[in-house]
Amino acid sequence: MKRRGSWRWCFIVAQIILFGYWATQQVHAVPYESGVAYNYAEKYAFKVCSDGYFFEESYPPSYLGVGVPVPSGGYDCAHFVSCCIGSEPHEKGGGLNVPSRTEAYGEPSANLLGDWLLDSGIGTEVFSVEELKKGSFINYDWDGNGSWDHVALYLGDHKIAAHSESHWNDDWKLGGAAKYRFIYIPESTSPSLTDWPFIQRDLQNTGNNPDALNLRNPKIKDSLTIEGTWGYAQPIAEGNMVYVASGEGYVYRVDMKSLQYPPPFYTGAQEIKVTPALAGNKLYVLDSNNVLWVLNKKTGQALGNAPIGLDYYWQTAPQVWKNYILFTVGPYIVRVRDDIPEPQIQAVDSRRFVKAKSEEGYDFLATGAIKDGVFYCMNCACQVLAVNIENWQILWDFGEIPVPKEIGNLKYLGNPKCIVLAGDVLVLKNNWRYDFNNPYAQEGETGFIYAINIKTHDKILWNQEIGLGSASPVFKDNGLYPFGLFARPGVPGAIDGIIYCLDPKTGDLLTPKAISVNDDVELSIGGGVMYLACWNFKKVFGVIFDPFEILWQRDTLAHPFSAVVPVSNEVYVSMIEFKSEAAAMPKKMSLRPAKPIHAQTAESIVIASFSEAPPEFKKGDVSQDGQITAHDAQLIMKHVVGQNKLTPEQLELADVSGNGQVSAYDAGLVMQMCTGVKIKKGVIKK
Repeated sequence: MKRRGSWRWCFIVAQIILFGYWATQQVHAVPYESGVAYNYAEKYAFKVCSDGYFFEESYPPSYLGVGVPVPSGGYDCAHFVSCCIGSEPHEKGGGLNVPSRTEAYGEPSANLLGDWLLDSGIGTEVFSVEELKKGSFINYDWDGNGSWDHVALYLGDHKIAAHSESHWNDDWKLGGAAKYRFIYIPESTSPSLTDWPFIQRDLQNTGNNPDALNLRNPKIKDSLTIEGTWGYAQPIAEGNMVYVASGEGYVYRVDMKSLQYPPPFYTGAQEIKVTPALAGNKLYVLDSNNVLWVLNKKTGQALGNAPIGLDYYWQTAPQVWKNYILFTVGPYIVRVRDDIPEPQIQAVDSRRFVKAKSEEGYDFLATGAIKDGVFYCMNCACQVLAVNIENWQILWDFGEIPVPKEIGNLKYLGNPKCIVLAGDVLVLKNNWRYDFNNPYAQEGETGFIYAINIKTHDKILWNQEIGLGSASPVFKDNGLYPFGLFARPGVPGAIDGIIYCLDPKTGDLLTPKAISVNDDVELSIGGGVMYLACWNFKKVFGVIFDPFEILWQRDTLAHPFSAVVPVSNEVYVSMIEFKSEAAAMPKKMSLRPAKPIHAQTAESIVIASFSEAPPEFKKGDVSQDGQITAHDAQLIMKHVVGQNKLTPEQLELADVSGNGQVSAYDAGLVMQMCTGVKIKKGVIKK
């Protein structure tokens, strides 16, 4: 392609402004077929594209006719790639909806086409050609001036296709550029079930991330404090990035590696009450005005928003299945299709299908669960509905779940955070209390868990009384782990908390031993460790499964308010720090606050990362194998005579004498430690 000059750029600048506005208003979730993009490129690499236009100059395009041989030279590179990856009306390419601002299809600027892929959340910038797959995108900066001059479609195996000049199956470097930009376009911009990272809960709400690190000896690695007020929303994480939605309507993106965060995105709402959802390159945030925001997870830029138009207070956290976002608002079950040109919003009123004894009974409080394209949700009257996500039909409903014992004056006043799918068994939990706002557990208050088979859904499989608590059960290896607590008789504010291991199919105890933690906790599982985040104690416990027992406990920096989030190499604990403990919380509060935290005068959230503590080695164990042997003395002597070089950690272990130097005397001291020979400096005696 020719080096671009500045000809006719006044007109193009105006078009860029319009293009930038368009890009920020759209919500993209269109399947991408890289094989079709490849076939389109092969067909038109040396021909005019299917819209018949070719950019002989930078503007306007010339109509030459479909499929005629391309002229020599020109400025057609971005137009060609737009057609390859896009949906040109006469012949579809890869299927993306690339915006057009001229008579020709697509974006004519190599610079702006790449920016659009990144800003829309469709593409992800990577740092080498090795990270690209067929159908991806390469930008070229010929002279290093910071502007991308050219673009090519990546074919795989280090080969590309391009226009101006035409290339097919040529080496990707094209003779060499000062800089390259590599943009990976995934096969589908909508996440599949297996694409989800662990972000608090998976789609079945099992609370289990089997790929996470097993922390056996954790310590606090880093922590970060963000000032502000905080509501119901819990932080979510992917890799070293933690996303936090505040009670003031802000969304933060925190890098726990650098302990920095850019300015937050402001939704304009008073607060964010429910946990956001992270899928692909997008973050979905439902604010208290019942507006669903779609943000680019890397930049925080708003890609679009969808006002739901329902005036209800209670919401549940959004969940993503394919290109649908599912959640509830009041008695409504809501589906938003993340699509072009506008998000498609559909809401079904659950009151058409079930009958509750009070208007409050219709509200949904617990986040639903998704399996095989079906969304399961439970309202405050303990009624369950199953909805086919794609055709948006109610498949079945389960009437109000009966209470298995006399509850007296107790009122059903709250669900846990989630309902859980343990295989084909839907596990539900509810609480019965005298007063939802009372911070103390009262004698007689209790809670139950129930199980329904989603295949038959004709009866309750089993039920168990397990006590109070908002924590949802967690599920691992055919074991269901619910948590419940009871008020300790005669001791106001004191509680007895228990974690059981049950068979989800029968409700039977799988192990006779239960874990006692006398606090209100949240549960999660990472690898082979269950994490208990304890509200009152300001602690995190680690539980192993075989035997089922507490392995360790660690102090935290404040009150853990959400479940521990285990990722690949560490875990994140989010905590609430109060301006005044005495003013904000009653003494010996036994339950986490039922109202949003900003009503409890919270002033900040603290996020801490825990990682595996390095093993401690004794002086002389230079090989760091847990033993002091003649081999360690040999390593010291090789260092002294220059045959090898010890690391800083090894040098510290080798300085047995403690004089700040490593010498043959230290090697002799190591030999004394492993043989019993007494040594004086310079002399060896038996």
